Amino acid sequence: MSELFTELDAEMHELQQKPGLSCRWTVVPDMPLLRTDPVKLKVALKNLVGNALKFTDAGTISVAACARDG
Repeated sequence: MSELFTELDAEMHELQQKPGLSCRWTVVPDMPLLRTDPVKLKVALKNLVGNALKFTDAGTISVAACARDG
């Protein structure tokens, strides 16, 4: 997840440049590996974060990953 968040942060850098807007990316330490389609996950996250950045005028957008229920 750390690598994916780093990629998304870099790709969405321009959208994050609105005055008064910040984006926080957090992955908990020791995050287990995910068994998923990485391309589909990236597309889904990029759409969600992209919409949040487009429709938020000011404040902080937090994107976090943590393990839940195994």
